[in-house]
Amino acid sequence: MSELIPVRFSHLLGFAGIGSIIRSERYLYTIKDTRTWPVTYPIPYLERVRCALELSQQLHEPPKGIDGDPQTLLPGMRFPSWMRCSNKNCELMHWRPWNQPHDPKTGPCCTACGHPLDQYPWVVIDNFGRMDDVPWHWLLHRGSNCRHDWQKQTIKLHENNTGKRWTLECTVKGCSKGGSGKVDQDDNINQNAGLNVVRHQPWLNEKDAVLQVPEDVVPEVRIADVSSPGLYAVPMCSALVIPPESRIERGSVTDLLYRSGPDKVALKNARNAKSRELFFRNIKDKFGCLLSEVKKAWEEIDQPDGFPLYGETFSPGQMQEDEFRAILTTFPDQREDEDLVTFSRTSQWKHLADRIGGERELACIGVIQELIDVKRLREIRVFKGFTRLGGPTPPVPPNIVGQEAWLPAIELFGEGVFLVLSEKALGQWEQQPSVIKIAAELQERFEAAGLDDQVRTNGGMQQPPNGRITPRFILLHTLSHMLIRQFETSAGYPASSLKERIYCGSNMAGLLIYVAVPDVAGSLGGLSELAKPERFLAVLSETFRKAEWCSLDPVCSEHEGQGPHQLNRSACHGCALIPEPACVLGNEILDRTFVKGDHSKGIASPLEFAL
Repeated sequence: MSELIPVRFSHLLGFAGIGSIIRSERYLYTIKDTRTWPVTYPIPYLERVRCALELSQQLHEPPKGIDGDPQTLLPGMRFPSWMRCSNKNCELMHWRPWNQPHDPKTGPCCTACGHPLDQYPWVVIDNFGRMDDVPWHWLLHRGSNCRHDWQKQTIKLHENNTGKRWTLECTVKGCSKGGSGKVDQDDNINQNAGLNVVRHQPWLNEKDAVLQVPEDVVPEVRIADVSSPGLYAVPMCSALVIPPESRIERGSVTDLLYRSGPDKVALKNARNAKSRELFFRNIKDKFGCLLSEVKKAWEEIDQPDGFPLYGETFSPGQMQEDEFRAILTTFPDQREDEDLVTFSRTSQWKHLADRIGGERELACIGVIQELIDVKRLREIRVFKGFTRLGGPTPPVPPNIVGQEAWLPAIELFGEGVFLVLSEKALGQWEQQPSVIKIAAELQERFEAAGLDDQVRTNGGMQQPPNGRITPRFILLHTLSHMLIRQFETSAGYPASSLKERIYCGSNMAGLLIYVAVPDVAGSLGGLSELAKPERFLAVLSETFRKAEWCSLDPVCSEHEGQGPHQLNRSACHGCALIPEPACVLGNEILDRTFVKGDHSKGIASPLEFAL
């Protein structure tokens, strides 16, 4: 019996993507790879995005559900395959009992005692991205000649109070393992010699396994709960749509013709001028426009440097610089429906100094070089693959075999606040010996953890840039987190819904804090409103004030290393940490003293250089 599970469109490229495990009311499911998906079509106007992300594949949206059309549904399968009797006196394990006749209202029941069965939420995974059912029979019967019959229920599984250690029992008469055998989830299962992930993914047969682990590499194999953080992760990959593609007028004749593949092919392959004229007239009738408009649109499209890039060239990977310049550039003739609409508040911001008297407020005005109201933006998020247990890279691709012609992607629309720190103040601040020393220490830890060889990427933007931790980056990242926490208070947006983009380089010191949703209408304008100079000054001043104290001080401010790789100093849940979906670096490389200053450590706040 099939079951429909509603999943948010944006979640299909996140924690509910290919290879993940999602919950319905009764069962757990995993989503199959893109080779089994219905046909979808490319998202238009993403040549710059593909170039910036260094992608050769087209970008397609996942199919959106349409009532009554089953072809728009994504295929999945029930997984894990084991169910266990809910009767504490029984606890018999059953293999895929939903394939047997059962009451559709109550579901499968135990054949031994009649109690309901619960899907047992444990799987086996490895750090090469593979996942399979836990071989409970094998774990109990290693060294035994008791053969498992998948149609019979012969294993009982008892767990202790923590649920991390199990006692297995075989009910087959005469079995040498009829007593019990213990399995501990906390152990590295490699020590249970011979355990392997047989199937690459649950929906593949053993013979279809496509990922071969190198002979000289021993995979890290673990038994994991389906809610375990290491079970599934999707590396962040996104980019903003910027001019010239962001300026395209949707619904224009040029736009309609550009997105009409068959019409473009017909015009391109027309045998002669007379044949092309006939196609022009057919297209005119189809679009309900003038013949001259169709011809002009084709003129724009049919040239080497034509629509939509108009001769613009982009360097692969140069996303940071391109986006930074695009946000700072305000076009006088921009329309409200463009994909990047910005309004400079810099002049108004600087004029605040004429009527503001507080020393902190004046310093806040001086430390900000540019303030931009991002009224509308369009972000493209791409699903390049997933990982398990933290690695290795590259991730498992969305079609598993790694020969995809397209990648799943979604469009997100939103708004934000963009600010650039004063190069003059920042240039003096980052020359302090103490901040240079701290950045160097964090860089050593970064390299010792092996993270410099697998620099995290937010889209095509390396974080930290080029794998180097600099005082500038630590300051920008920490200030971004503290602003997000303050935005949560000032604008009412939950911090988990906000995102950061850090623009850090020798001539860049920018932050974009934004919200983006998979709805063309975007968000409601509350975040963009904070870019008004008076409101943003209040937010920024309060951010610096709150940086001076943490509820866990003095322990927090004196900390010299905390977090998974000791890459945070003064940063904890009481001051600088934010929900991980909002952070580009998993809440690492943070130090609140870079924002507030600490003269006992020889560190001055950047505000002191802005007066």
